[in-house]
Amino acid sequence: MVEMVEKIKFFLLWLETYKSGITIIFSIIGGIFVYLKYSHSKRLEYTAIERKEWRSNLRKSLKILILAKMENEKISQNKIDFARANIISNLNPVPNKGSLDEEIFRIFKTKYNQKNLSKEILALKVLLKFDWDRAKKENNLLPFFRKIKEKKYIDKISQDTKN
Repeated sequence: MVEMVEKIKFFLLWLETYKSGITIIFSIIGGIFVYLKYSHSKRLEYTAIERKEWRSNLRKSLKILILAKMENEKISQNKIDFARANIISNLNPVPNKGSLDEEIFRIFKTKYNQKNLSKEILALKVLLKFDWDRAKKENNLLPFFRKIKEKKYIDKISQDTKN
């Protein structure tokens, strides 16, 4: 029992001696976390603004393609060509092998016709869904939880456009 009391006294003396050092260490650790959270939120804010504009451009082009698909709407070929060019210019110019952008480039590479229009519309819908899911994942502070797999989105396009 006496030995235990001595250990407690020693610990309290040690704690009193090094209290300021421990406070400094935890202050530094806390500062690092605050900095990481702040830089993450700023980066996220910038990305969100850019993506909002990007999605808006894609939605406008998608709207033109959907109107062209509808039998009762007559859209000029120039508008359709402009929408398709806008979509291609909003994709990654050098897509990674096996990426979603590469799959969409494959679809838009073909010459425009009514048959391909359904494939193009589906590809854009899947791309917008992928981007939405990715944006939700990026809200996570830990980077290893942010990665989202493109494979299921590529498979969705591939299965539905092979006809």
